[in-house]
Amino acid sequence: MFCKHCGKAMPDGVKFCPACGKPSGNPGGAQGAAAGNPGVTTGGQSVSMYGQGGANAYQAVTAGIGKPPVKIKKTYNIGNFAYWGGCLLALLGLFLPYCSVSFLGYGESVNLIDTDDGKIFLGIIIALAVINIFKLNIVSIAGSILMLSLVVYENDNIKSYAGGLADYEIGHTLLYLGSIAMLIAAIAALVMWIMKKRAAQ
Repeated sequence: MFCKHCGKAMPDGVKFCPACGKPSGNPGGAQGAAAGNPGVTTGGQSVSMYGQGGANAYQAVTAGIGKPPVKIKKTYNIGNFAYWGGCLLALLGLFLPYCSVSFLGYGESVNLIDTDDGKIFLGIIIALAVINIFKLNIVSIAGSILMLSLVVYENDNIKSYAGGLADYEIGHTLLYLGSIAMLIAAIAALVMWIMKKRAAQ
């Protein structure tokens, strides 16, 4: 006989198709259990190839065949919220004193937002915060690496421009900490999502 679901040939009397695992439509009974549970006969007794439990063990093996994959809705986790926290720290760093330059007794404090570079940082931070809304963790990781690289590059520029006369202040610290926090949080968000997905399978 043939399975009415997948069309594959199967032994007469089985309750479930060995190929797709779906019910064959047969009434079953002793004949179906014997056909669906092949074995050998010793001393007038049938010994199941599937061990003790016979047809039930066979059905348990074939029950999971053909099941659709489990779909897991992607939700926010603690890593996503920590990412926004890192964005906030970096944003504050732009508006607070970034460094002070002293020369011949005259000192001046500079906020990074007042420079062209500061406006570029502002655009990147806002863009990454928006990307995190859509839970694009891999993109967030790449953006955080870019952000941290630009912070390091900016510090090198200030050192070379000020000739060692610049002293970093709270804005510099917050921008650095915010960029590092964004990277760590983005990696954590991705790892948590992968773990949740595997646990549900």
